Amino acid sequence: MTEPSCKLLLIDTSPSDAELADKLLSQAFPNCELTVVSDAVAFAEQLANGGFSAVISEQALGWASGMDVLATFSRRHPLTATILFSETLPPEACRLEHGNRLFACLTKNSAGFLQLADIVASLLRAIREDQDVYGFWRQTLGNMNDPALTVTADGQVEEANNAAAGVLGYQDAAELRGLGLEPLFDLDAGRLPKAGLKKQLQAMAKGAADPLDIQATPLKGASAAARGRLTVWPLPGDAARLAAIYRPQAGKQAPADPDGEYQQLLYAVSHDLQEPLQLVSRYADLLQEDYGAALEKDGRFIVRNLASNARLTQSMLDDLLEYSRLGRLEPVLVEVDLNEIVDDVTALYACRVPCDYIPKRSYPLFRTRQILNDWLTQNLEEA
Repeated sequence: MTEPSCKLLLIDTSPSDAELADKLLSQAFPNCELTVVSDAVAFAEQLANGGFSAVISEQALGWASGMDVLATFSRRHPLTATILFSETLPPEACRLEHGNRLFACLTKNSAGFLQLADIVASLLRAIREDQDVYGFWRQTLGNMNDPALTVTADGQVEEANNAAAGVLGYQDAAELRGLGLEPLFDLDAGRLPKAGLKKQLQAMAKGAADPLDIQATPLKGASAAARGRLTVWPLPGDAARLAAIYRPQAGKQAPADPDGEYQQLLYAVSHDLQEPLQLVSRYADLLQEDYGAALEKDGRFIVRNLASNARLTQSMLDDLLEYSRLGRLEPVLVEVDLNEIVDDVTALYACRVPCDYIPKRSYPLFRTRQILNDWLTQNLEEA
């Protein structure tokens, strides 16, 4: 396999295992620099230096557990992939693997050594995908005037801008990495979900919970006495991270700012997602044109739906981009034919709603709404 240049760190106290892994990885990734360490002092030095694309560790190191070593590295260097490669895998490693696309666990046996290079290659691809999304967000949040952070689904800070460092009482934004939201803010306990902040953030990252908007007070720094609002929501295109913005309040309630950073963020998202979506659409069209005849019926159906949904998403992004500009435009009132709206809704759900449910143009608008609502309610309950 051919991979771009990268740096790999292997942590293992067994010289023979380390030597075998070194040979296999060097063959698979000739352009990569591989460093092997076995003791705590050497690990601490590499942790401070960073710059690794992936870190591979044995669980039983004698001086620490592999899980703790990898967790420490991830907190310090969020975009580094980690692999637990050990004869014995703790249960928590298998659970973590399902919730973190930059982590993998692999049993150290004959089959595991043969799979190691493939696992590393898949994680390196995931890193490149994350860097595209995450790099954009780091730049966007870094340019915001409000204190802004990116956090993991566990509530740990990965990145923060200078405004956040100042408000939270830190000299450097890098000092916030690895800290939790709860140690940084006094959150309004009465408004926290019963399940707790961590479970709320995890559900939010999976799209199973609404964004969090809660009163908060920094626990240190110049703003420690100032009440404000902390808003947390999932990062679009990134299932593992969330964005958090803190807005100090001058009074009891800070008024919403329709021309503030949310609108800038909305514009940036809708604008920057255009290019990858257009690429998806072009590839879908190429599949239809060049390989449509070679596909079976189900394959052609899937490609058609892929192309159709790509166009629909493109249209939605165009609308989102237009919506982000509304705050800078003078409102213009025009008459709207509600029958056209009904037609649009009917066409949108035509492939999902049985024919008996699709309303006729002669139906009153309130009856059309009731019919569609009844069908959606019924199907949601069944799901």
